[in-house]
Amino acid sequence: MVGGSRRQVELVISTALWYSTRFAPLAIGWAVVRDPKGRLPIKAYFSPDLTQDALSIIKAFVKRWNIEVTFEEIRIHLHQILVGTVH
Repeated sequence: MVGGSRRQVELVISTALWYSTRFAPLAIGWAVVRDPKGRLPIKAYFSPDLTQDALSIIKAFVKRWNIEVTFEEIRIHLHQILVGTVH
């Protein structure tokens, strides 16, 4: 569901090697989600846990996003309190 409504999306999943010059290559699972009507941006999701299916990878990122948004809102609010713009 997006914004409280259901949408049909296209999904591509696979595995790959994540390469860095500082570390050994790491096998990852990835999923790319695309809105066939072009209303939403294409999103890519990654996980080092190869036992996760695509839905699990995407759900983990959705949960993480909610937490990160909350922390960002708290940070902004605390900054406003510290500089005296919130009464």
